[in-house]
Amino acid sequence: MIDTIICGDCLEVMEEIPTGSIDAIIIDPPYSSGGRRDANKSVRVSKRRGVDDVTWYSADNLSTNSFIWFMRACGSRFFRVLKEDGHLLSFIDWRMMSNLSAALESVGFKQINLLVWDKTYFGMGRYFRNQHEFIAHFLRNASPKPIRQDVGNVFSIAPVRHGAHPSEKPTLLLEKLISVITNEGDTVFDCFAGSGTTAVACKRSNRHYICVEKEPEYCAIAEKRIAEIL
Repeated sequence: MIDTIICGDCLEVMEEIPTGSIDAIIIDPPYSSGGRRDANKSVRVSKRRGVDDVTWYSADNLSTNSFIWFMRACGSRFFRVLKEDGHLLSFIDWRMMSNLSAALESVGFKQINLLVWDKTYFGMGRYFRNQHEFIAHFLRNASPKPIRQDVGNVFSIAPVRHGAHPSEKPTLLLEKLISVITNEGDTVFDCFAGSGTTAVACKRSNRHYICVEKEPEYCAIAEKRIAEIL
């Protein structure tokens, strides 16, 4: 499985990963903040997609209850495959932050920080327009010795414009995150791989990766991006 993009259901794939074999997990789950099933989610803001946009990936259409159930199911598997001193970082927005924390803490994770990704310019919004996303930082059990202590919890990095995936994150941001929580040769797991940015960042940073993506189209894009790295 090492250094592969696996096309499949993340819950099923994680059953095949050995216990305690992953050094760090970095995920960008569907926030479900613009979902179409909850009464209070009638307008999508952070994802910049209209409510009738059929090209949007289906998992972002979860209700709040479904999101919590899904993240708890993922979390129980994360807890098993992650090493005792492993880190988990998850992108999330302000609407679903508390729900994500509750889901992961209910299976044993401990949240220790909340990072801010400053996109350097604002996007959509009504009063105070959106300029950031959160990255929640969890530990499994042990409190590992810091690898780096020269990185703050605010990252000012411009977002990807017109990327291959609707929520593609900057490779530079992933490289920075990886450098703080892993050493060279460690294995990073991402079960919402999208167009493969985590894998690209790992390969450029001399880390191993296991990435899972449900949509074949994005798996193909990820494979192509990785193949193009010298």
